[in-house]
Amino acid sequence: MGSEKNNGKPRSASARVYSTTSRLVHKLSSNLNLSTTKAKLANLRNAGSRSKRANIEAWSFIFEEMDEDFLGKSAKLTHAEKAILSTLEIYAIHQQGQSESVNEEGEYWQNLGYALANLRNTENTSSMDRRFNAMVTSSTFEELIYHLRQMIKLLKSKAKNTKVNYPLLAKDLYQMLLGYQEEICFSWARRYYAIDKKVESEEQGKKESKEQ
Repeated sequence: MGSEKNNGKPRSASARVYSTTSRLVHKLSSNLNLSTTKAKLANLRNAGSRSKRANIEAWSFIFEEMDEDFLGKSAKLTHAEKAILSTLEIYAIHQQGQSESVNEEGEYWQNLGYALANLRNTENTSSMDRRFNAMVTSSTFEELIYHLRQMIKLLKSKAKNTKVNYPLLAKDLYQMLLGYQEEICFSWARRYYAIDKKVESEEQGKKESKEQ
């Protein structure tokens, strides 16, 4: 596949990571009941713990949608390959056992922090905050992905109706690998903590209106 164009102009690499991930996720989410889809999701869930050769089924699925310039020329993964694979692995963990898609593409600011903020309304907000802070202060990409897996598992069990914009997550991870980890993590934190303030404000407003 060549580089995509928008209104005749080449799209940025980040935008193409988004659109590539969007196509891949939609391929999976539109056929969740098929045994072939379930097999692909199982392969993707195990992608991080298996060798490339042992997980060729997952890679073949991804390579079909990859732009040529995203493909590596050595054994080392390119930033685009790593970002998209990591995102699909997280998506597959979240999607397991769900009959409806857990992906939802919304506004550009509805990032991972926006989705994870739903965990702040569960039984132990301080514990969730510590986990979130450990993720966004990770010193390496691999450490961040480890924490992200744990957060998505918690989201799946404690905020079951919450969906994530997975193409946007892929774009964010790609930009992190380009050196923008601090900026991306800050944008996640802004939405993670701000949405709780909004919920508290709405609840307080309802309470005050009842008392009047």
